[in-house]
Amino acid sequence: MVTVLNFVEVLVMDFTSEEKLYSINKIEFFEEWLKHEKDKRCDRLFEFISTKFNFSDITEECEREIKMKLASISSKIATRWVSSGKSKERFLNKNKLWLEGQEIEFCVRSTLPQPSTSTAELSRPGRPRKDFEDASFKTKKRRVEDLVQSRSVGELMTAAEVAARSTGQKNVARVIKDIGENPASASACLNIQQTSAVQRDRPLSNDEALAYYIDSKSTTHSYKQTRKWTMKVGHHVFPSYECIVKAKKGCYPSEEHIVVTQSRAEIELQAILNKTAERLIEAQREVVTSVLPNISPNSSFTLISKWGCDGSSGHSAYKQRFENSEDTDEFLFVYSFVPLRLIDEGNNTIWQNPRPSSTMFCRPIKFIFVKETMEMTKIETNKVLEQINNLEPTSCDLAGSEIYVKHKLLLTMTDGKVCNALTETHSSQKCYICGATPTMMNDEGRHFDSNQDNFGFGLSTLHAWIRSFECFLHISYKLDIKKWQARSSQEKASVKQRSDEIKQRFKHEMGLIVDKPKPGFGSTNDGNTARRFFGNPELSARITGLDVTIIKNFDVLLRTLCSGFEINLVEFNKLCLETRRLYLSLYSWYYMPATVHKLLIHSTEVVKTAIVPIGQLSEEAQEARNKDCRRFREHNTRKCSRLVTNRDLLNMLIITSDPLINSLREVPKKKSNKLCAEVLKLIIAPTIEPRPQIPSRPPQNEEDYLVSESSDCESDDSDIET
Repeated sequence: MVTVLNFVEVLVMDFTSEEKLYSINKIEFFEEWLKHEKDKRCDRLFEFISTKFNFSDITEECEREIKMKLASISSKIATRWVSSGKSKERFLNKNKLWLEGQEIEFCVRSTLPQPSTSTAELSRPGRPRKDFEDASFKTKKRRVEDLVQSRSVGELMTAAEVAARSTGQKNVARVIKDIGENPASASACLNIQQTSAVQRDRPLSNDEALAYYIDSKSTTHSYKQTRKWTMKVGHHVFPSYECIVKAKKGCYPSEEHIVVTQSRAEIELQAILNKTAERLIEAQREVVTSVLPNISPNSSFTLISKWGCDGSSGHSAYKQRFENSEDTDEFLFVYSFVPLRLIDEGNNTIWQNPRPSSTMFCRPIKFIFVKETMEMTKIETNKVLEQINNLEPTSCDLAGSEIYVKHKLLLTMTDGKVCNALTETHSSQKCYICGATPTMMNDEGRHFDSNQDNFGFGLSTLHAWIRSFECFLHISYKLDIKKWQARSSQEKASVKQRSDEIKQRFKHEMGLIVDKPKPGFGSTNDGNTARRFFGNPELSARITGLDVTIIKNFDVLLRTLCSGFEINLVEFNKLCLETRRLYLSLYSWYYMPATVHKLLIHSTEVVKTAIVPIGQLSEEAQEARNKDCRRFREHNTRKCSRLVTNRDLLNMLIITSDPLINSLREVPKKKSNKLCAEVLKLIIAPTIEPRPQIPSRPPQNEEDYLVSESSDCESDDSDIET
């Protein structure tokens, strides 16, 4: 762009200084204005003007006037720039007349060298006078002494605010104004600055660094890279990886209690329970001592935990040799337990798991690379039961006193296959509690005699969601033929056509992919899909052609069971029986699945015998742990041998569920919804709200009854093997 520069020089001489008038085209000024950031724009523009016109020996007063004028012009351009949408082309077109109008003029006064009238003055010793900004604090204090004595603090602060604003330092001016209006805010600002400086300079402890390592799903390499790059910019926050290793070692039980082979890894149950209790007491030391200030020696506590097992498939097959050629690493069978509550002798809750269905506290017992079978399940579970029968209390040190933690384990993290294997129920269509067959389940007048020994397995609430959803899905496929099985080719074609239509509508109207097999394992019918189906009963009923009332009833029953609160068993049982009668009146031709039968017939009895709310006994943590095993095995293990790989996998399962480390992590936030009015009628307000660490008031209104919209598992969905 061709710039127009007019140089007008007016010379006015006296004995001390001279004045010159300079002017610059607005277009050229705008081009330079556009190059610089807002905070440094005035200084850069002054440097540009000084260089362009070769200012020399200008007076301090003149320099201040020029900077004030530059700030004023810059502010006007900024206003026009914003109104033009920050588009250069639009700015030039919109402000063409203004840009081509009167030029910007600067009057510059500079000091002239003068012949000395005194030889003594020329030879006067001493350093040259420094500018105010470059002078020391002592010199500055001396120069402003007259101002301090002749002006009040308010006047000086106002002058500082005006000067800062005139030079474009608006934030500085705002702070000065706030402090002038409210002097007490100066102390608050100073405290914040000092606190932030301390926090900024404080490195993470070893345990905090390990908590970050877990939360960020880091690997050894990614953690080292994070530390290196933060150190490059001067932040020494992360300790070395060797410190992480030290923190990890503090999470492990003694080596003599761990057995690792090519196809399995196992920890003695007593050892992992001892370590869990010790770390839990250490994490809750302040809480325990504050709640129970007068703890006597040999005090006894009880740690209630749930445990179970689950098999999964589709794991990566590594290029590593097995000593036994029949072994494979495609299948994995895992045993775990989850601590739920720590209670004292008076049955007061000292600690409660904030996410009983999350993998945060899912502790490993053992894992085996083997396919889940009925025989394998019985053998390995009996080994764990034998260890449970021989458990001893854990001795822990608390404030110089020795306390004991007893252990109570509930076998509830199971699915239908495990329950059938342990109860020797050889058909998946048969109820393992009462032995009812499909035809018996649909007999409305039949009485079912329950085996109370099997109530201890709980209700497998995650699978209850999924199997109930699949039951309604298959009923909708066969509404045209109204038969449990399609036998003729015509009936099969009808079912196939209707199922394709329903799947397509679920995809387009709800965004759900239903009944689609996953490569290697399971299907897309997971817990979150089932919750969305029951959570929108009107739309689900319109897509499937089912009765909307029965879908709503199942939604209320399942949400009540998963709420984590105590249940009003009388009202709950009424709704179960009412829903069963409705099911048989509408769809008696479709044999009720065993899980649906267990929900409608036996759930009241099972809930009655549970020592904690049935929603806390879910198997979701065990199911979601399958995803962790895949991720840890791929990203957090060494692949030099199967022994090393299995030990690294076991170590990751231990440290990611350590109570002390998890007490430093934030509990993942989940979107929560109010429980509906129908569910609120079926639950009982607890005497202690289910929160971790400290007892608190019971819920007082509906807003206190909040549940997660989905599972509180950290994974998006659970791996369900079918």
